[in-house]
Amino acid sequence: MGVGEPGVYASEIAYGDYLSSDESVVRVDGQSGALTALKPGTALVSADEGRRTWAVTVLKAPSALEAEDKTQYMMLGSSVLPLNAAAREGEWAGRLEVRLSGSAAMLTQEGLIYGADVGSVTVTLKSYNGIKCSYTLQVRVKPKSMALNLSEAELGVGESLTLEAAFEPKYSFSRVEFTASDAGILIPGEAPGSFTAKTEGSATLYAQSENGLTAACAVRVLSLPSEILCPERVLAAVGARGQLDCATPQGTRARLVYESLTPDVLEISEGGAWRVLKEGKGLARVSAVGTALKCDIPFELLSAPKSIAFSEKELSMCVGQSLSLSLDVTPAGAYAGAAFRSSNPRCAEVDQNGCVKALGQGTCTITAEGLNGLRAQIIVRVLKQPDELTLDQSFLSLSPGQRVQLSCNYAKNSYTPIAWESLSPGVASVDAQSGEVTALSGGTAAIVARGLNGQKVTCLVSVDAETDGPVELEIVFMDIDTNDAIILRSGDEYAFIDSGSHPYGEKAAAFMEEMGITHLKYYIGTHGHLDHIGGACVILSRFDVDMVIIPHERVIRAIQGSVWTEEERAAAAAASYCVLPAGGRIYLGSVPFDCIGPITAKSVKTTDTKENDNSLVLRAQAGSKTILLTGDATVNEFNAIMRAYPDSIQCDVFKNTHHAGELSDQQIKAIAPKIVVFSTSSLRLPSNRYRQLFEKLGSEIYITAERINGNVTLYTDGETIAVTCQYENNRAAWDKAHGAAK
Repeated sequence: MGVGEPGVYASEIAYGDYLSSDESVVRVDGQSGALTALKPGTALVSADEGRRTWAVTVLKAPSALEAEDKTQYMMLGSSVLPLNAAAREGEWAGRLEVRLSGSAAMLTQEGLIYGADVGSVTVTLKSYNGIKCSYTLQVRVKPKSMALNLSEAELGVGESLTLEAAFEPKYSFSRVEFTASDAGILIPGEAPGSFTAKTEGSATLYAQSENGLTAACAVRVLSLPSEILCPERVLAAVGARGQLDCATPQGTRARLVYESLTPDVLEISEGGAWRVLKEGKGLARVSAVGTALKCDIPFELLSAPKSIAFSEKELSMCVGQSLSLSLDVTPAGAYAGAAFRSSNPRCAEVDQNGCVKALGQGTCTITAEGLNGLRAQIIVRVLKQPDELTLDQSFLSLSPGQRVQLSCNYAKNSYTPIAWESLSPGVASVDAQSGEVTALSGGTAAIVARGLNGQKVTCLVSVDAETDGPVELEIVFMDIDTNDAIILRSGDEYAFIDSGSHPYGEKAAAFMEEMGITHLKYYIGTHGHLDHIGGACVILSRFDVDMVIIPHERVIRAIQGSVWTEEERAAAAAASYCVLPAGGRIYLGSVPFDCIGPITAKSVKTTDTKENDNSLVLRAQAGSKTILLTGDATVNEFNAIMRAYPDSIQCDVFKNTHHAGELSDQQIKAIAPKIVVFSTSSLRLPSNRYRQLFEKLGSEIYITAERINGNVTLYTDGETIAVTCQYENNRAAWDKAHGAAK
């Protein structure tokens, strides 16, 4: 019992004639057996004329109490015993009074705590002499879901982690049992959810709640390192501070510990924070726990600077951008280290290496504080990232050696750093920072400008090339129903025009794969109708494509909107789209392809029939032979082409426009082709009148329709043209189809 503790009776044990052996310690009422503790000590209390005796130990009254736990959990509608409280050694708390503060729980007549509502109460425990302590009792419901603070983790051998469970809904709780899939790799610790890595390997930690919920964390234990990656030296000065950041090789892991081998010169914490105390030779050592690895790092002391300054007075950044600031110091070679801070960390934060990260729109000042009270400041303006990028020029026609400066534009009050890249650096290079383009050799290149948020825009660059040498051009007009799909080859370079709708894109891709094609220099989408570019996303996802050539930017949305799978979506988004204007030229191998239409792209929806007026019309000049590839160009578009390029439409090979569509008699006479190819089916053949118009001009006619000619392959060396057909001997089908054509 404790000194002064009330209500203790010997009669609870025996009856009658009570005596104390030392009434200075314990006084006892002879009749009732009431005990009074007077001072610490031990006395014998007897009863029934000494036939019953027991020792009474008197301890000090409690000076402090401590609950068994600071927080206890219970379920709504259940009852629990109050937690006990311990007094200090040599003290006695006695029977504790329990009080509750809050409505979430109540005390029952039996002395239990009953959970009446979701929430928390404060349980106060009070000793007989008024000393109190308290703990929090959380009344909860069973959880409906459980998640861990880690879903995956990497450890080094000997390192530990602790998993913690979070529950939903908010006022829910459950005790959790943690287990490891391989106890040889991860050993459980004393605290719930704690594990230590024993050997390298992979294991899964599982958590299960009392009501059967489960969660898991995948753990990879890496091997101990065979070396420590450290700087060869550290440049510093007296009074300078910094942080040593060493590492272990990729695929290994160990906790690194730092110490100073010259504590009078260099002070360093176990975590690597250092400070130079005075002049002298400083030496730091880093060790990998669990190994014998050690690395010593010398500190080379420089003179203190007389002034420090940022190279710029202000700079612009966009939200999400990071960059490193550099300080100019005088005299040259003096210590350039400094402590950095931001006046507005919500706008931009800065670490102690001077790396600034833009977080929110606004303006802040970054201050560098060097030795001897030196300071430098730079104003950082953080702007939003632009919604759209544009280039001041989307097409360039250059001669070798010529230089042109490209500029990327975006909306006012927005900003993004631009990274420039040439997709054909042997043809045209670009300065990665400034965007200056240099033409190097004949051919076609795409110059790509990329913003921080992944947006990109492309400028198509055509560099004049010699075309007097030997040439070859092979063209395959595929049998693809009433769709266009054309394969081009010159030397070892391939291009592909259109593709038909999505299912026909699959057919075209399979055909090219059978040919052994893996890489396309160009995918050319003549216009935005799905019977031409509906399968473009298939081609982009199945082949390595350098550039996507289009007549206007709205075709981009048409291609990206025709995807069927996530793989196609990613390929369509990553493609480099290049607008080829009228008068522009691209090269495939040694063959130039001149764009002669559309003269001006009309602003119409790509689903509108007027989109045919926007068709790319390409004129290939292979030696002395000319090939005209027309998409779905209309009579109106050809009228505009004839006015702009009156000497450019006559050709040796003519891919008839719009499958079996018809141009005017005057236009056909001006084109006067020696060979005509119709990309159409046997259900949409050219009319007899239109066919006869070509026959009167002496044109050879080929139709890709099934069972007529099928795939039509044309090859020219610049002097002659050879044509082979999949069904070239099927004259009966040809005559039958021609006879049925209306």
